[in-house]
Parts: sequence; C-alpha cells; structure tokens
Amino acid sequence: MKKTLLLMSLFALVLVGAGCERSFEWSAGDKASDDYEYDESAWSDYESVPSATLTVPVTVNVGESFDIVAHVFHSADTTQLLHSIDIGESYLQGVAIISSEPEFLDEFLLDDGTYTHTLLADIPAGDGADVIFHAVALKSGNWKGAFDVCFDDGLNCNFYTVSTYVN
Repeated sequence: MKKTLLLMSLFALVLVGAGCERSFEWSAGDKASDDYEYDESAWSDYESVPSATLTVPVTVNVGESFDIVAHVFHSADTTQLLHSIDIGESYLQGVAIISSEPEFLDEFLLDDGTYTHTLLADIPAGDGADVIFHAVALKSGNWKGAFDVCFDDGLNCNFYTVSTYVN
C-alpha cells in the first residue's frame, strides 16, 4: 500500500511539474502574437505600443553574413525608449548575431527562451528608427523564432517571428 501511495504521489508531482514548463511553437507568419499569452490590458499602462517592420533574408548560405533590419516605430507624440529586442533561441541555433546598430549594451537568455539584446535607444515620434542586427549563418536548416520589440521597462512588447532558410 505504501508503494502504491508513493507511486501515486510521484506521478502527481510529475504531472504538476510538467504543467510548469512553457514552450512556444512558431508560426510561419510575420507576426507571432497568437503564440504568446499576454494581458492586453497591461498595455494601457504605457503611452505607446511598439511596432516594427522586419526585413529578413528568406535564404542565405552557411557562412554568409546578412542583416536583420527592424524599422521600429510607435504612435506616441513624444520620443519613446526602445528597451530591448529579444530573439528566439530556436532562431539562434542556426544564426549568430555578431553586432547591432545601435550597439546592444547587454545580451542574456531569458526564461521564455529568447536572448534579450538591451538597447536603451530613443525612438523619435513620427518616422521611427532602424535597428540593424548583423548576423552570420551557422548551419543548414530552416531557422525561425521570436523577435520581440520591447519599449519602456522591457515589458511593453510586440511579438513577431523571424525565419531564414540556410543552405
């Protein structure tokens, strides 16, 4: 009886623990907002939600250098702070980020499986600004993942997906 009770307790613990893991499945579309669970009402605390238009090469060759260009803009009447851009670890398994313009100040892995690149750059009202990530293709495959543009404190984000096929 003790063994049965112990096994049932262990099984329950495994089930509870399995529910704590968070994973993402990336769509092939341009915007990945459906892949995240977030509270839209939290955006009401911010002056403006960030937006971006991404330019990413569809196909590159192993060893080839290329740029990922994010034209970042917003709807506020005043300059906004671009806190960071997060890039999915799944994308970075086949693509390495070498540098950026403006230069990122810090880079580290977040719990959600993205590498955040802290920028702390001003994005002027009206036209916005370009952020260019210089990258190199590491290995063959269809690499895709998150590309999150975050303002203010790094929690005011809009969620996109990048994808590049490496020959």
